[in-house]
Amino acid sequence: MAEGSRGDSCSIIPNRNLEMVRLSSSPALDVSPPSEHSEETERHGSPKSASPSALSSLQLALSASTTTYQGYDTYIEDGLICLKHKIRNIEKKRDAVEKYEEVLHNLAFAKELQKTLGALSQD
Repeated sequence: MAEGSRGDSCSIIPNRNLEMVRLSSSPALDVSPPSEHSEETERHGSPKSASPSALSSLQLALSASTTTYQGYDTYIEDGLICLKHKIRNIEKKRDAVEKYEEVLHNLAFAKELQKTLGALSQD
């Protein structure tokens, strides 16, 4: 059971510096609801509906969110590895507990055999 105590201290948080959320690195995006005029231009298919500045800010926001999700993927993978090790250790403990009854029986048999051999050697 020393194996379980050695491997059970798995930390979900990795030991390397991992940036999980970006708070101030991306420029502020306008999150106000779209105006009625922009909805009308989208319905009519106006070619002026997407300006270059809107596309670049959208691309920047998407690239920032992609790197954030990659960080979360690493975080989740580390957590899954930790859970895999914990499950393996628990299964080892379960197997050891299943053998407990057999060990008790063997111990009782060995003690009885010792008493019998001790009694025979005295005779």
